[in-house]
Amino acid sequence: MITTILPNMIPMRDIKQISDDDRLFYELGHKKRDMDMSYVDNWISEGRFKEIENVKEFIKEDKLLSNLEYLKHHNFMLIKS
Repeated sequence: MITTILPNMIPMRDIKQISDDDRLFYELGHKKRDMDMSYVDNWISEGRFKEIENVKEFIKEDKLLSNLEYLKHHNFMLIKS
């Protein structure tokens, strides 16, 4: 599911915030200028959020979820169950 921000979404800035049955989203975006530049100052957030279908699998596979800058850049949001 892709959605705009919902009133019950809260920012996730620590992987320990996630509980079973919570819903997890990240904000869609794209580079705005030079494709060879890093994402710093080169990123347009779209204001649309994609829901992660299998949260448990995603957490198991994504090794960067303990990185605060990564969480902020992708603007992870939770809906608590």
